Amino acid sequence: MGVPPGAGRGDLGAFGSRYIVGMTAHAKLLDRILRGRSDKNIEFDSLCALLKRLGFRERVRGDHHIFSKDGVAEILNLQLANTKQRRTK
Repeated sequence: MGVPPGAGRGDLGAFGSRYIVGMTAHAKLLDRILRGRSDKNIEFDSLCALLKRLGFRERVRGDHHIFSKDGVAEILNLQLANTKQRRTK
């Protein structure tokens, strides 16, 4: 798999995708999510941070983290799958 002209050198990332050197952690996470192959391996706190960076507002009701954004009709209601799971923070 070659690097497009002008893209610079990259490292092979998770699942063989190519990351451009200097790509932010948020950009790498968004790339993994959009590829749809590693949904179970995405850390809850990282996903929440990415959504906030993308302009979503967060409300917390108990264990539910509800994200909304002007111009987006759907809301996202996230909850840890295992409530005994520890957070990364």
